[in-house]
Amino acid sequence: MSGALTIQIESRPLDQIEAELVVVGSFRDERPLRGGAGRADWRLCGLVSDLLGSGRLSGKRGDVLLTPSFGRIRAPHVLWLGLGDRARYRPGSLRKISGEAVLRAVDLGVRSLAMAPLGVAPDDFPRHAEALVGGLALGARAVDHRLRLRLCLPREAAEGALRALERVAEAPGLRDLTLVLVPLPRDDPAGKTTDAGPAPTTPILHRY
Repeated sequence: MSGALTIQIESRPLDQIEAELVVVGSFRDERPLRGGAGRADWRLCGLVSDLLGSGRLSGKRGDVLLTPSFGRIRAPHVLWLGLGDRARYRPGSLRKISGEAVLRAVDLGVRSLAMAPLGVAPDDFPRHAEALVGGLALGARAVDHRLRLRLCLPREAAEGALRALERVAEAPGLRDLTLVLVPLPRDDPAGKTTDAGPAPTTPILHRY
């Protein structure tokens, strides 16, 4: 089947974004939790930290937790994925974990999800854009409906991220995928958008 994927860059924190699912991840050797995982854990009153502390989760690759957000996050569910050891995390790791995130979202019947680049610092994202899109594309090809990903990055990193995604979109190698990139709106300092209306800026369409 042919996939279709919309990537919309967001500057709001993960817990404030309208989506069906929020995806976060953390490393086995990283405590306390940081980034999106840390914020989601805080909103969930330390649920993930408690499970990690008790040994029921470790953060190794293959660890998965799906939990309701209990109304503490705008998305009704949170998916946490173990990222393994930080020292062994590579662009190929991001490709695999991003593909896994989309495939799990598809299995859950989700059409919209929000996540920050898993295991990657915002200012380092351009170097990993190809790995992220490659992984997302693998998952998107599994369905025939459009998936919307809200990619959460600080506003100061958004422009560089968009340029990196555009370069990836123009490169050969991705087939049977329609990719639509939606930049952060320049006229809204809060970066606020919703699924209810049209895209706030002109999307950039790439077909493969």
